Amino acid sequence: MDQQEHISDEDLLQAAEELEDAVSDEDLLQAVEELEDAGQSGGGGGREGYFNFRRTQFREKTAKSYGIKRTSYHLQVENPRNTFPVGHGNIIRAFEEGLANSIQELIDGLPNHDRIQIYLGSNRLRNSHTSANVSVEQWHDPFGASRKVLQNISNLLNSNESFQLDNTLQLDVTHISMLSPRNGLPKGKHKTCFGTDNYGPCGLDQKKLFEIVLSDYQFVVISAEHGHAIVHKGPPSEKQIMLLMHDGHFDVITKLPGFFNSSYFCHECEKAYSNEDYKNHPCHRTKCDSSLQRGCPDYISKHIENQELPCKDCNRKFYGVTCQLNHLTQKANGQSVAPAESNVCKSHKKCPICLPVYTSTSQEHVKHCGLQCCSNCSKEVNILQHKCFLQPIDDDDNDKKKPSLCTLTLRCVKTLETI
Repeated sequence: MDQQEHISDEDLLQAAEELEDAVSDEDLLQAVEELEDAGQSGGGGGREGYFNFRRTQFREKTAKSYGIKRTSYHLQVENPRNTFPVGHGNIIRAFEEGLANSIQELIDGLPNHDRIQIYLGSNRLRNSHTSANVSVEQWHDPFGASRKVLQNISNLLNSNESFQLDNTLQLDVTHISMLSPRNGLPKGKHKTCFGTDNYGPCGLDQKKLFEIVLSDYQFVVISAEHGHAIVHKGPPSEKQIMLLMHDGHFDVITKLPGFFNSSYFCHECEKAYSNEDYKNHPCHRTKCDSSLQRGCPDYISKHIENQELPCKDCNRKFYGVTCQLNHLTQKANGQSVAPAESNVCKSHKKCPICLPVYTSTSQEHVKHCGLQCCSNCSKEVNILQHKCFLQPIDDDDNDKKKPSLCTLTLRCVKTLETI
């Protein structure tokens, strides 16, 4: 302690300067790099190393009519153990590079417009990974689909600290053959993109040129690579052009409901649906089942309740004052009523006797009041009093209407129920 007390501040400064002179800037940079390398390899030092995978095919399934082939492989490391990477970070990097090289060897020679899908699984992984199907051209892009898939697989391995490479590692490569963009066209005539002279791939950037020229239209772009989701919608307009973007080209969609195999499609909530009610389409543009108008505020706020406000003229009930007023001032198609036109109150009436809502004239409805079409005999009858039996098969129409096995089974069941 006495010796430390005799050390002055000048002596400490001089010792610090001598220490700085002894360590050069190069030595300091080298020390920092060594520390960074140690941190990336998981600490405690490491070795980059590499993995070479040996593929052993054990299964192949094909669907020739659809041009699909799925090949399954077992992956096994074949390089010497002394070349293995050390440290968790180095293991993930080497696995990613080795897997990318193995997949690259499998897809070499495939046309750029064909599509592939990658599956990776193992008994030692908590979850497997299945990629989206992408084109071969997109996979070759080092910053495109391949990078995203490999990063997802790396994240999967990061969640399994105790993962070991063994023969349980399975790789499935699904190859989907696609028609060539120029297939079936005469020589000298090549398929171009929608409305352009562009013989190469098109994207959203080319679509902007059309929006400038056709400014009165709203362009709606649906991407096949994104699960047929809408990836672009231009400014709202009454006139619309719907496009399907796939494989770097655009095709025209005439009607979105037909494209999605539904009855309706809402551009605002981007949803296809078949029943016009709030349960299947919870949107402010859903049509009110009383006033038959879209955006009815009373229907939106009270659609789970029963209609309570009656109208004596059409014998129907409504959700509120605004709902009742809409059926007096609007037509069923949502347009305003002109002096010589019929509003919803006149076009849709409820029969107080048989209760169904009818759109014909009152005189015409009287002829059919209380009558409904029987699903068995296809006759218009009083369904409450009608007693229908099994209908005989007409010999003249036997060739035209041959009963199927499902029809015969259904009739037998009905016969047993009546016994």
